[in-house]
Formats: sequence, structure tokens, C-alpha cells
Amino acid sequence: MRIVSATSRNLDDEIARGSFRSDLFYRLSEVTLRIPPLRQRLDDIPTLAHAFLAQSCERLCKNFDHIEPELIVKLQTYQWPGNARELKSAIDRMVIPFDGPVLRAQWWDRPNVGAAAGPTSSSPSSPTPAESTARPPSTVAPAFIPNKKQKMELAKKLLDESDNNYTWVSAQLGVNVSTLYRWRKAGKVE
Repeated sequence: MRIVSATSRNLDDEIARGSFRSDLFYRLSEVTLRIPPLRQRLDDIPTLAHAFLAQSCERLCKNFDHIEPELIVKLQTYQWPGNARELKSAIDRMVIPFDGPVLRAQWWDRPNVGAAAGPTSSSPSSPTPAESTARPPSTVAPAFIPNKKQKMELAKKLLDESDNNYTWVSAQLGVNVSTLYRWRKAGKVE
């Protein structure tokens, strides 16, 4: 059996005060790693954020490819009192309601003291002018599409309504244009 444990407390001080058993400490402390808090390792944030994004995408069936540089800068200006767990939760909260390919800076606001972090900005359902050409006026894709099958069904509908405007449909669904062409070629979107 292998036990891995972690604490943010100084166990030497806890033992001296009598609030932690010394015999338990010596049984657990075969290998001790002292990792500074995330606020002291701001250069690690991009690597951690990308790793957490990849995990979230796999777990939640999302299609994010990368993180906007502006978001990385915003993440590096926050003190992260909850350390890497708080960063992971912030990434998860952005991934759940949105979909790729880019995790946007506007989806995250620094938490207020005592308030939970989370996206409070507008929904990404409308693409930026650079992402789309003529947008059909009456159709808006939902911001949260839970699975690939539903995306394919919606892709078929949106392609029909937009006169096969692949650029606009890919922006609405958060998938690459090449993904839409692959789906159509495979007969999944007709």
C-alpha cells in the first residue's frame, strides 16, 4: 500500500503544539516534497491551465484546442488562494457552459473576496466578425451542447438554414471547419 498525503500546514509546528501525532508524521513522511503555493509559481500557470483544459475536455467531451493569451495573463494576475485546485475549478467552470476551439479571457472574471469564480461574461454563441461571414439572422446555436451526436444533428440543421455556411456553423458549434467537412464526408451530417 502506498499513501500520498498533502497539507498546507507546517507539521513540525503542529507536532510541537501537540495537535499532530509525531509517530504518525514519521510513518507518513518517508518522502517529503515541499511545493510552494501557486501564487509563488506564476510561470507554472500556463502549463497547469493547459493540462487542466485537456483533462476537462476529455472528461466533458469538449473541443478546446488552446487558451487565449489574454486569459493566461488574467490567470497570472490572480493570487490563487486555493492553489492549483482553484485553478482547475476555474478552468472547469469555463469549459462546462462553453465549447471550443479557444478558451476565452472574457469567460473568466477574477473572483471577489469570498465569492466563487466563474464566467459572468456574455455567451460565446455569437462569433466575432473574424470568425464568420454572413450570419443567418434567425438562428442562434445554444451555448452548451452536451455531446457529439447533438452537435452533429445541430450541424445538419444549421448548415441547411445557413445555405452551407461552414465558417459560421463551425463558430456556432465550437468545432473546426474541417470537422464539419469530415462529418459530412462520413455521412453523419447530410
